[in-house]
Amino acid sequence: MGAPRFEEYLPNYTYDDYKLWGGDWELIDGIPYAMSPSPIKDHQLIASNFLFELRVGIKDCPNCMVVSELDWKLNDSTTIRPDVVVLCDEPHDKYITKAPQIIVGSYLKINSNER
Repeated sequence: MGAPRFEEYLPNYTYDDYKLWGGDWELIDGIPYAMSPSPIKDHQLIASNFLFELRVGIKDCPNCMVVSELDWKLNDSTTIRPDVVVLCDEPHDKYITKAPQIIVGSYLKINSNER
C-alpha cells in the first residue's frame, strides 16, 4: 500500500454543482476557479472591440453569432467562459456545446497591487 495520491484530496465538482454557485467561476477537470474580481477596464475594452469587429465580419451569415461571457460546457467536469466566441449553428441556449469557430481571450499582465 503506497502513500495517498495528491489527486485524491482535490474536489471533483460537476456542471450540476457549477450551476448552483453564485459569482463568476470556471470549472476545469472538476476543480473550481474563481474569476473575480471583475476584469479591468482595458480587458473589457479589448474584448468589446473584438466583439464589435467580429459581428461586423459575420453580419451576412444567418447561422453564426458572436457572443461574450457564455459558458462553454466541454464535458461534465469542465466549463469555461471565454471572453468572446463566434458560434455557428449552436443548438443550445444556456451554454455552448460545440467548439466555437473563433475563441478570443484577452489577457493583460498587471501588477497584483493595481486591482
